[in-house]
Amino acid sequence: MGFFDKVKSSLNIGGAKVVLDVPNVVNNGDTMDVKVTITGGKMDQKITGVTAKLSQKDSWTERKMDGTRTTKSKVTVLSDASEGGFDLKAGEVKELTFQLQVTAITDGSQQEGMMGTLSKMNNFAQQRKHGWHVEASADIEGSVDPKATQDVTVNM
Repeated sequence: MGFFDKVKSSLNIGGAKVVLDVPNVVNNGDTMDVKVTITGGKMDQKITGVTAKLSQKDSWTERKMDGTRTTKSKVTVLSDASEGGFDLKAGEVKELTFQLQVTAITDGSQQEGMMGTLSKMNNFAQQRKHGWHVEASADIEGSVDPKATQDVTVNM
């Protein structure tokens, strides 16, 4: 393998690609089937592991008395699963299926009555938003790891 081939390999140019297949809408508390397809590139590669994870991103705006606003966000991994390593030949297609538990973190806006109303008003004032996404990545020895991400909607 020449110098440029080693550089291309380390940057995963012409290497493995990851494709993710997940449902667009899931219910909180359910189990979600995630299909990860890894397609080999122009060279053989050693995959040391494949990981799929469901994350929740919360973002909100904090306002101070002096009128300044700060947008903050927090990402929480809700569920993850992994598979051991294998050798991937050039052009080979490998499909893996993972099951992720959907356990979205809820706020008080799902409550009934006065407390739910107050929580909804607070979320509106802070411009609080929730978002969920599934990410799959293949850990490739000596190379940049390919990954795929897809947004999902979680029904509370």
